[in-house]
Amino acid sequence: MARDILERVNSIPWRLSEAVRPQLDRLFIGMPAGVHPLLRERVRLLEEGCREVCELKRWPGTSAGLAEAVHDGRLAMALARLPVSDPALEIIEVMREGLGAAVPADRFAGRASVTLEELADLAYVASPNDVTPVYFEEIDARLNAAGVRKRIRINMADYSGSSELISSGIAFSVTMMSPESPMHRYRLDNVAVLPVEDFQPTLSTGLLFRGERVETGGDLSDIAARARRIFDEVITA
Repeated sequence: MARDILERVNSIPWRLSEAVRPQLDRLFIGMPAGVHPLLRERVRLLEEGCREVCELKRWPGTSAGLAEAVHDGRLAMALARLPVSDPALEIIEVMREGLGAAVPADRFAGRASVTLEELADLAYVASPNDVTPVYFEEIDARLNAAGVRKRIRINMADYSGSSELISSGIAFSVTMMSPESPMHRYRLDNVAVLPVEDFQPTLSTGLLFRGERVETGGDLSDIAARARRIFDEVITA
């Protein structure tokens, strides 16, 4: 009993300190799949830069779902694949990534690039609509116009299924060119990513805020100002 009483008395100073210390808000930043390490480093800098005013944590999701969560106020901000058309959101473009064709490596052995015509007899494997950014719908339309008509859709939440089909030699897909992209973790032995000579799409990523929350006097105005400084230059990869 005496030890218990002494421990309680000795804990009074730090308990008082905790009681009077301002409690930091916990805010969330949305993160889509496959965020490039260079962009992830900027997010880490933002987390550190906001530490005095809030506790910033990451929250996963699809680009469409994250944009909706920012609109509704469930997330303070989010990274999302562009385009995002919600007029209520302020969008800061933060990264542009070149895209190439993920193809069966044995079929294009020794090649430094491919053409759309060479891809026409392969099926284009697209991810389910709920995880595919809007931009990839535009890519699908461009491929169709170029004569790439075969499609395979698989009901999987990640891109491992696409790699299985590509590795087996019956399909191709479109993915990030940068070898540092986390998307390359899904590549299997017989998968190579090559630039397409007559098609050079670029995927942009933006940092989203709800506009009224980052205006002067808004609850996120200070955090948005810090984010603008950290993301002041668009990353290219």
